[in-house]
Amino acid sequence: MNQEAVADPARSPSGGPAHILPAILTAFVLLQSAGGLLIGGLYRDNAWVVSIYRGTDWVTLLLVVPVLIASLRLARGGSLRARLVLAGTLYYVFYNNVYYQFTAFNRFFLVYVAIFVLSAAALIAVLLGTNAGRVAASDRVRKPVSLAMFAMAAILAVMWIGQNILFIADGKVPQLIADTGGITHMVAALDLTLIVPLLALGAAWLWKGRPWGRVITTAMAVQCSLITIVLLVGTPFQAAAGVKDAWAFFPLWAFMGIVFWTSAALMLISIGKASEGPDARCSIPGYPPPEESGRVNAGKA
Repeated sequence: MNQEAVADPARSPSGGPAHILPAILTAFVLLQSAGGLLIGGLYRDNAWVVSIYRGTDWVTLLLVVPVLIASLRLARGGSLRARLVLAGTLYYVFYNNVYYQFTAFNRFFLVYVAIFVLSAAALIAVLLGTNAGRVAASDRVRKPVSLAMFAMAAILAVMWIGQNILFIADGKVPQLIADTGGITHMVAALDLTLIVPLLALGAAWLWKGRPWGRVITTAMAVQCSLITIVLLVGTPFQAAAGVKDAWAFFPLWAFMGIVFWTSAALMLISIGKASEGPDARCSIPGYPPPEESGRVNAGKA
């Protein structure tokens, strides 16, 4: 029998793209956040945007980078929990970096482009290396978390769709557009395309007990937990910059943060020790389970 043919790729320290790409990405994310904090005048936006970027860079440097490093290291050892945390953190980097790409042009433009490409590629590689069938969740956790994610998706959808409906009705441009100095509602656009649909899809599949519902929901809970931390940390930076009504949404972000942090913790805890150990290739159609792949390769050996 050809032993190499049936070897589990997740056991390897080098691990292929699912390990190499996040490692390269982490270096770029570290450069991005450190540069934003240390290079004076890098950001050329107004006070509202610059102040939120300052808070974001601190969160990225002190929290996101360490989480990337730790989750990648543990995922290399076969931890399924760490793989899901890594997926959520990668999606946070992808989502968050879109804002930087469309900020006022600065010297880090190519860094932002590199992070966009690397985070997308790394996330795909990690998901392709995840066996969704091994992500467990008890009914006591599954249904409450599903309802919570539906609620969070609904809050965001009502917020941003409501603003658009008001604009259609009275022609008044949403205040956030004026505050950011933008020409469109980028926050609404990104949340309604990159956050709300995935929260709703993950919640629906989780409610039905589908394996990928557990993966998507856990990763999105991690991602949204990091986003709410950014919003909470950014609030005092905005207040210090003299942004009007900087604290207005703080209670909402805190409430949503508690929901996302609790949901992420419950999902990760509910995976259980039975789901831990060397990971396997994913159960996406076209990618056979490792034992089937092993049998096929053994037959050929």
